[in-house]
Amino acid sequence: MKFRFYFLLLCVFSLSSALYAGDVDRLKPPVWVYENGFTPTGVSFWASGGAGIANPHNAEVLFYNPGSRIKTEYVFLMGGLKHFEKSFFQIQDLEIKIGGKWLLPSYLLIGRRFNSGFLFLGFQNVYHFKKKFISKVVTIEQPEGTGEFLTNVEEQSLQNFFIGFNRPFLTHFNFGLKIGLLRHSLSGEIGHRKIDSKTGYSYNLNLGLNYKINDQLQMALTYRYLDPLKYKFRLEAPMVSDNYDSIEYVMTEIERHFRLPWFLDFGIHLKPAKSLQLMLKLEYQEWKKVSKYYDNRLQLALGATITPNEKWQLSFGAFTSGQYPQKDDDLEDTPFVTAGIDYQLKSGLLFSISALSNTFFVNQVNDNAKQMDRSQILFGMAWALE
Repeated sequence: MKFRFYFLLLCVFSLSSALYAGDVDRLKPPVWVYENGFTPTGVSFWASGGAGIANPHNAEVLFYNPGSRIKTEYVFLMGGLKHFEKSFFQIQDLEIKIGGKWLLPSYLLIGRRFNSGFLFLGFQNVYHFKKKFISKVVTIEQPEGTGEFLTNVEEQSLQNFFIGFNRPFLTHFNFGLKIGLLRHSLSGEIGHRKIDSKTGYSYNLNLGLNYKINDQLQMALTYRYLDPLKYKFRLEAPMVSDNYDSIEYVMTEIERHFRLPWFLDFGIHLKPAKSLQLMLKLEYQEWKKVSKYYDNRLQLALGATITPNEKWQLSFGAFTSGQYPQKDDDLEDTPFVTAGIDYQLKSGLLFSISALSNTFFVNQVNDNAKQMDRSQILFGMAWALE
């Protein structure tokens, strides 16, 4: 029995080494960051600060830890997400605005338990990002500006379609595997000239291991790998004639190819009382190979859930997440706080709403730039049949 367990761990770390044996060209780092792997998904999960990967009872953990010990016969989850993102920074005559977006649905998951384990599949509207650049045209002859303005608009989206399976082994362990297909697209305008991308595809891999010590204490280990993302886009680029007397705009195709980090999470779920649950998660993120400007990072998430009665549940949490300040292309940890409410309408049917924000922790990085002021509201429902 012990041999099977050690052999499984050896396979996991061997796979990690094989996936990163070769490096790829990085033409440009992504302009957005995966926060803890993906944009928040699962209302109850994120209400407790994303610390619930070792929670054996929460079906939403399947988005992060496919090794969760689900005991219900059927599971159906769906939810929406609203972003609230304020102006990023303003430097002289250049202003960047980032718009919030409704994501409906932001996630959908269906699962069923079999004698040998639990099978699930789902869809995740991971990311939708819209930026607007407005800059004043400045020339050497007229350093105060010509009065003309150049507007650039860029919109990116990312979806994840996945399938997963988990099953118990030995006495106290549950092992899970999840494979997802990532779909990326890009569109926009640069000075009224359109850009569009050929939809790019890659994949992501999740491995989860849950260990039940007793009814009050559980632990979990999750490994998440994101395949290098590669996509092509076309835009009209200026081409100057040989004698520099004319400019012609021609369609040009550009390819972007960049690495994304992998994540290793360790979680603890403690239930000291019937109405109280405490959760902790340590997350190691591998950023050094993504860019020479980044360092590998260790981040922390804490969560607590209070259940005053059978119908209501209150959750609170806090976590840190790397953000992109406009300073040396470096990552900086930003704290987030979370809170949420679950209401059980009837047996097996649960409605949830939660919110997360870093508004209280946004600091000035230098005279011209500051971190992104971001808040989000998540809402959803969970339907589980025993």
